[in-house]
Amino acid sequence: MTESVITLLPADIKVLALLRTRVDIVAARHQDLIWVKGIADNAFRQLPALNTWKPDGANRLFAPGALTPALTLPELAWQPLTEFIPVSLPASGLPAFATARHAVKLAPCPGTEESFAILTEMRTLEAYIAAAPQVRLRHLRFAASASARVLVAGVPLPPIPGTSYTLKDRILMPAGYDFDPPVIRSLLTEKLEAARTHFLLFHVNGAYEMIPDTSFVHVTRSAVRLTAETLTHVL
Repeated sequence: MTESVITLLPADIKVLALLRTRVDIVAARHQDLIWVKGIADNAFRQLPALNTWKPDGANRLFAPGALTPALTLPELAWQPLTEFIPVSLPASGLPAFATARHAVKLAPCPGTEESFAILTEMRTLEAYIAAAPQVRLRHLRFAASASARVLVAGVPLPPIPGTSYTLKDRILMPAGYDFDPPVIRSLLTEKLEAARTHFLLFHVNGAYEMIPDTSFVHVTRSAVRLTAETLTHVL
């Protein structure tokens, strides 16, 4: 895979945080934007980039398919994501899922997009992390709801039962489904201003839930345990 350079809006740092443990990605701030450089795999391409370029050996940046450079890469103070995005939250905030009613039609579609998240139960996540090695957890994030549902995000996903979702334009779609017609996606991202600070998680029946960026935290044994204890009191 080749290296890419992208720019993000500052509000999208929470999305970038989902890749925080990737050692091949670095970031910097420049001209009120976040600049990100890394290997352009599926997870990297899911980031909501304002601009995307391919750098050459002379730090010239080429737009996709272009034969001439668009600009030269600025001198930036690159940092690993673990330093650029420090950890601050100890447990998943509640409630994580804000239900909204805006039913649209979804339909099965062909595709081989890699799943980015899985919706499961808190007890399922607890059972998995109890035996999973730390290396399998460090790249994962989760958000929990007061009803003990939990959305786990990261690539690769843990091998646990649940509903898998793909990510595009901050919309989480059940794997193997798309909007009917597909143009609905662009209409939603234009109309729903909350899409810049929330993920939209769609169900097969067309209903969706809005999940704040700030609800996602690292999957650690302590964070999952604290969240599960909180849920016990809520329930």
